[in-house]
Amino acid sequence: MRESDAGGDAEGGVGRVLGRVLGLGNVGIAGPAVRESCSLLPYPLPMRHTSSPHSGARLVKILYGKYVAQSNWRLELFPAPRAVPPDPAAAVQAVQGQAAAAAAAAAPHAAVLGFLDSVLQLVNGQVNAAREELLPACRRSLAHGPLLLLRYVAEDVPWQALAAGGGGTAAAAEWAARALAAVSGVVDVALPVLSRPQVGRRR
Repeated sequence: MRESDAGGDAEGGVGRVLGRVLGLGNVGIAGPAVRESCSLLPYPLPMRHTSSPHSGARLVKILYGKYVAQSNWRLELFPAPRAVPPDPAAAVQAVQGQAAAAAAAAAPHAAVLGFLDSVLQLVNGQVNAAREELLPACRRSLAHGPLLLLRYVAEDVPWQALAAGGGGTAAAAEWAARALAAVSGVVDVALPVLSRPQVGRRR
């Protein structure tokens, strides 16, 4: 694929997802919007200056804010992106009794943590693919897009509110440990390649 063709495909993908994002009130667009946003996270190696991974990561962050943080959806990014609406029966039960009310208060935090886990699964999936076949993974930018998504979403998570919920502090700490392990996995894969002498490299 030529760089100009790839760039055009990326721009077209951004345009399609933006069109869906403008209609966020329509629940029918959630699944396609998540799939198309995630399709922008990797990009071909020649596109060194493309904004596709940044655009994909920011679009997924918008969907996270709308569907997960505000509406308690479950957005799964790996192995296949999909959007799952909350269970209406659970919402009805959540208004009955103090125990149910407490569970309802913790539900948004559970949805947020579930999405954060899905982001880590996406990063780890890219790392595992790189360990099996490094060259194709590098041509897809390795885990650059998923790491950008991890950064953007982590900045937007209500960590204090999350920690204030029942068991929230422990859950957030466990996720942070898994996030560090995921990033370390990327470093373990990339560092040996980056540290090799560039034989025959032109100045």
